[in-house]
Amino acid sequence: MRVWSGKRFGVDTEDVDGHTFEIVRTPQAASVVLLDDEGRTLLVEQDRPAVGARLTELVAGLVDPGETPRQAAERELAEEAGLAAEGFEQLLVLHTSPGMSEEVSTVFLAHSPRPLPQGPQREPAEQG
Repeated sequence: MRVWSGKRFGVDTEDVDGHTFEIVRTPQAASVVLLDDEGRTLLVEQDRPAVGARLTELVAGLVDPGETPRQAAERELAEEAGLAAEGFEQLLVLHTSPGMSEEVSTVFLAHSPRPLPQGPQREPAEQG
């Protein structure tokens, strides 16, 4: 039963074997492990109000409707870092918080980054 709906996710309750579980329903996510020619991994900083901190993390984001996880990974790399890359080999698919959420994140390995002419195009909530 839906108990709360927001712009990006919802919360349902489900009864299983006499126990009530609260389950966060979210869109899929995608992230990129981007290696440069020297084997370094790209990380970005993002303000994360949910944890009250600015975090250093992989490029990542939600998969938009009609988009594949790979397309989302490529889009997020362009938006957050102003980069394109080669490869985008799927490394793994993981459930990020399976005790409370159905969120699935597909992690891709990419290489050979190159700058895009327009640079990063972060959403206002991602700037800081």
